[in-house]
Amino acid sequence: MANIAEIVKRLLPEGSRRGTKNRWDLCPSWPPDAFAVAATLAEVSGCYSWHRPGVSREQYISEVCEVGRRWRNDLAPPNSVEQWWKRLASCSTEVSLMPREVCDATVRILAVADEASEGIGFQSKDPGHFESLYLAASTKSPARVGAKTLLPNVRETLCSLVPPSEACVQPKSRTAQVGCTLRSCSHHLALLPSQGVVTAHWGINVAPRQFSEHLNLLVVPFPYVLAADAFEARDPRGRGGHYFGVRQSWLPRDPRTFVGFVDQLCDAAERTAARIHAMVFPEISLSPSIASIVADRLRKRGFEFFVAGVGPNAGRRSLPENIAEIHVGSDLSRQSKHHRWCLDNGQIKRYQLAHVLDGSQIWWEDIELRKREVNFLVFRHGATLAVLVCEDLARVDPAQVVLRSVGANLVIALLFDGPQLENRWPGRYATVLAEDPGSSVLTVTSLGMARRAQSEPPSHHAGLEVALWKEAGSSATSLTLPPNHHALLLSLALRKEENWTLDGRSDGGTSYRVSLEQHEAIQIARPPAWARVGVF
Repeated sequence: MANIAEIVKRLLPEGSRRGTKNRWDLCPSWPPDAFAVAATLAEVSGCYSWHRPGVSREQYISEVCEVGRRWRNDLAPPNSVEQWWKRLASCSTEVSLMPREVCDATVRILAVADEASEGIGFQSKDPGHFESLYLAASTKSPARVGAKTLLPNVRETLCSLVPPSEACVQPKSRTAQVGCTLRSCSHHLALLPSQGVVTAHWGINVAPRQFSEHLNLLVVPFPYVLAADAFEARDPRGRGGHYFGVRQSWLPRDPRTFVGFVDQLCDAAERTAARIHAMVFPEISLSPSIASIVADRLRKRGFEFFVAGVGPNAGRRSLPENIAEIHVGSDLSRQSKHHRWCLDNGQIKRYQLAHVLDGSQIWWEDIELRKREVNFLVFRHGATLAVLVCEDLARVDPAQVVLRSVGANLVIALLFDGPQLENRWPGRYATVLAEDPGSSVLTVTSLGMARRAQSEPPSHHAGLEVALWKEAGSSATSLTLPPNHHALLLSLALRKEENWTLDGRSDGGTSYRVSLEQHEAIQIARPPAWARVGVF
C-alpha cells in the first residue's frame, strides 16, 4: 500500500501550488484542493472515525472554525494549516498505519478547508472571494476566462490542481445526520469518485434574490392509458438475451397540440394556487420534441424548473435512449438512465403483457447506456434538486454514492411502474435516501402503468397511487389521483434546520428540509382525445 507522501503526490501531480512544480511542502491555496487530499487520506485510512483532537471538543471546534474563517478572508492558508500540511507531505508511513499526529493534521485540514469554503456553490447577496471565483467560472461572467484557468473543470469538480481522474469535489447541500462516514465530516464540500466512475455536475441558475419558502409542484402522471402493444420484442442485434422496447403510441402526432394541453393543466392548477413553480412528467412519457416545446412554454410562464422522462429517440445507428431532462431556468441537463429494466415472468403477468412478451424468458430494456452522470441543480438558494430514472433509485452504484455525499434536498425519481405504495420497492429505496443523507424523495409514475398493474377490476370510485412522498422522520405518503383527474398539485415547504458534522461543527441552521404540506387533484374540463383519463 502507498505511503502518505506518495498519495499526496499522486493527487497533486504538478505540485501543490501553481508555479511550484515538483514541490509538495506548501499547502494548496485553493481550499477544495486541500480538502480533496485530506478527505482522500481520511477515507483510505479511516482516521476520521478514530480521531481524537487532544483538546476539548469546544476548543477544537473554535480553532478549526476560526482558522477556516481566516483562510476565507486572507485568501491563503494560515500558518497553522501550513504546519499541518507539512506533516502530510513529509510522512513516509503507509497510510493504513497513519500516525496519530498525521491523523490529527489530516482531520483538521479537512475541517478547516470545509469551513473556508462556506457558501461555495450557491449565489449569495454578498459573496466572498472564493464564492465569487467559483461563480465567475460557473456562469457567464465577464471574469469567466480568468476563473476558468484556475477551475478548468468547474462543472465536474471544484478542484484546481487535483485531476478529476483522481478525485472530484463538489459543493454540498446537506450533511448526513446518521452513521459514521466520511460524508458526515463536512458541511460545504463533498469528496466524490473519480470522473471515470461517475460524473457529478453542479448547476447554478438562481439569482441572489429572496424566494418564497413555498414551492408548488404539478405532477402530471401521463400517459393516462397505456396499451399492451406499446411494449414490443426487439431484435437482439447479435447480443445475447432477449430485449424489449417501448413505443410512445400515446403521444399526439402534432407536438404543438401538447402545449395546449399543458396550458389547460397550468390554468386549472393556478385557479387553486397563487403560482405554479414546477412541473414533472414520469419516465419516457414525452418525446424530445414535445419536451422541448413544453420547456419553452413553461419558461415563458415563469416556471422555475421542469423535469420530464424523455425517450426513445433512437437514431439509425444507435439504440433508443431513456433520459431525464431537467430544465432549470434557461439551463438544460440531460441524464441517461444508468441501469436497464429487467422484466421477468412475474412482472410480465403483473402488467398483463403475456400475449406480447414470452414469460419463459428474461427481457432486458433495449436502451443505450451512456456515461454515468448525476446532475445537481440549485433551484432555490441553499437547496438542490437531483433526478433518478427508475432502476437507478434501486441500485447503489454508481449514483447513490454521489447522492449521499452531496445530499440533494429534493430527489425526484421518474418511474415506469405500478402504483406507488410504501411497501413496494420505490417506497423502500426512497426511505434509504430519506434517512441518509436526509433528502426528501418524490417518486412519480404514469396512470397508464399503474392501471396495467391492477390485479382486480377497478372501482369507479377509487383512485390510483401515481406518486409517493418520503421525507426524514415521517412515514411515506402515497399520492392518489382520483377518477377523471389529470394531475396532482403538491404544495411543498422549504424550512431551515441545523445540521451537524461528525466532529461537532454546526452549519448554523442553514440547511433546508423540503416538506409536503398538502396535495390536491387537478381536473381539466375538455382534454384532447389522447389525454382523456377515461374510467379507471
